[in-house]
Amino acid sequence: MDKNVDTALTELVVKTCTAVRQGLAEEAQASFAQLLALAAEGNEAGLLQVETCLLTAARAKQIGLLQDWLQAVEPLVWVKQQNAAEGKDNVSVLPGELLLKLTFAISDKRLAKLEPTLQALWHSWLGQLNNTASFVEQQRLCGELLNLAARMARRSWHSEARFLLRIVAWALLHQRDLKLSQKIMAQLALHFTVYARWESFSKACEVYHELVLLLVLLVRRAGRASLDQAKRAAYLQLALRTVRDIVTNIARSTMQEDMDIFRQWYQYLWQLAGEDGKRKQSLLLLLQLSIRYWQNTLPKSSKKQLRFLEDLLQPLLISKEYEELLNVII
Repeated sequence: MDKNVDTALTELVVKTCTAVRQGLAEEAQASFAQLLALAAEGNEAGLLQVETCLLTAARAKQIGLLQDWLQAVEPLVWVKQQNAAEGKDNVSVLPGELLLKLTFAISDKRLAKLEPTLQALWHSWLGQLNNTASFVEQQRLCGELLNLAARMARRSWHSEARFLLRIVAWALLHQRDLKLSQKIMAQLALHFTVYARWESFSKACEVYHELVLLLVLLVRRAGRASLDQAKRAAYLQLALRTVRDIVTNIARSTMQEDMDIFRQWYQYLWQLAGEDGKRKQSLLLLLQLSIRYWQNTLPKSSKKQLRFLEDLLQPLLISKEYEELLNVII
C-alpha cells in the first residue's frame, strides 16, 4: 500500500460519497463536516477530496446538500497566494479548475436552482483575477465557459447556455484590460457566427441573446460623459467592430449580401424591443451605429448596398456625441 495514502481520509471520503448516492443526507452532512475540518487545518489532500464530494453531490442531483456545501466550503477552498509584485498581503482566490468542473456538472445535470450560488462564486473568482491582473487565466476560463455554452446550445439547452454566457458577459464588462476584452469578445462572436452557420442568423440571435445585450451595454457605456473620450471610443469600437465582423462573416459563409444580414438583425431587434420605447431606441441606435461603422470601414462593400438600408437610418438616432466618437474610430 502507498504510504502516502491517508487511509482515514480515504474512508471518510468514501463514507461521504456513499451517503450522497444513497440519499442519506444526515450521514453525508456529518462526514462532510469532518472533511471540512481537515481542510480548515490546512490538509491539502482534504481540500482536494472536498472537490470530489462536491462533484459527487452534483452528479447525484443532491441539490439541498450541494447548496449547503457550496456555502460552507467557500471560506475554506480559497487558496492563499502571495502577490509579491505589488507587495500586498496574501489574497484569496478560488481554484478555477474546481469552478469549471462544478459548472459542467451543474449544467450537465440541469440544476438551475444552484446557478445563483455558482454565479456568485464565478464573480468572486473572476473579480479576483481582474484585481491581480491575471489576464491569461481570465481568457482561458472565459474560453472554457464559451465552449461549454456552445455544447449546451447544441443540445438546445438554451437556458443553461445563456447562464454561462451571462458569466462571460459579466467578466467582459468588468474587465480592466481592453485587449483582453477584445479577445473575449472575438471568441464570443466566433461562437455566434458558427452557430448561425449551423442553424440560422435568427436562431443564433435567440440563443446568444446575451451578446446582443452586451453590445447594447457597450454602446451605452460609450455614451457616458463621465468617461474620457479615448475610453468611450474604445467601447464603441469594440461593439461596432464585433457587429461588422459578424455581419460580414455570416454573409460570406451563407452567400448573402451584408445588407441581408443587417435586415435580419433589424427584424430580430424590432421583435426584441416589443412595445418598450426606450429599449427600441437603444436597439435601433446600435443598429444605426453599426451600419454607419460598416459604411465607413468597408466602403467597397457598402457603396452599392447602403441605399437599400437608408430606411433603417430614419429617424436618425445618432447624437452629436456619438457622431464625434464615430469620427474618432473610423
